[in-house]
Amino acid sequence: MIIQIHYKERNAAVHLCKSLTLLFRAAGERPLVFVCIGTIKAIGDALGPMIGTLLQDSELKNTHIYGTIKEPVHALNLQDTMQEIHEKYNHPFIVAVDASLGHLHHIGYIQLLEGPLFPGNSMKKSLPQVGDIHIKGIVNTIGPYNYMMLQNANEKSVRNMAKTIATALFNASALTEKKPQKAADHVV
Repeated sequence: MIIQIHYKERNAAVHLCKSLTLLFRAAGERPLVFVCIGTIKAIGDALGPMIGTLLQDSELKNTHIYGTIKEPVHALNLQDTMQEIHEKYNHPFIVAVDASLGHLHHIGYIQLLEGPLFPGNSMKKSLPQVGDIHIKGIVNTIGPYNYMMLQNANEKSVRNMAKTIATALFNASALTEKKPQKAADHVV
């Protein structure tokens, strides 16, 4: 794990941004692609599409965003989306973003990890791995009925976590561009 931070922690987006900036710079000239996984059918699972929408609305340059509220990336289209990305971009640096379930004391934490994300694990789905690095937002606890846990996540917390992650991704992207954009205090 590269960093784990609670979204309510002071300067959480700044700390996450610093780690992301180092990773984006190390990726060099590779096209930067964000794959924000999830669906709006369950509020907890909407974390990825919320982040994708915030980033899309911020009009980042030289960054490619897949997975928004209007066009989500989910279990049914993930494989096709990944195939499209690999056909369209030469050796992309992929950042996967998804909601996760965890232990009670981990709710609200954002984790940045090296290596691919294995989406659908909590739902017992076998989906393709995604990403060179990945970000997980822990939205609720693991339980006997994980889909219900995603449905019963706290909407305000999920939205605030999405804003924190989107702000960090936006700023790290802006700071690593050839002609950097002005960093933002938040992306909304």
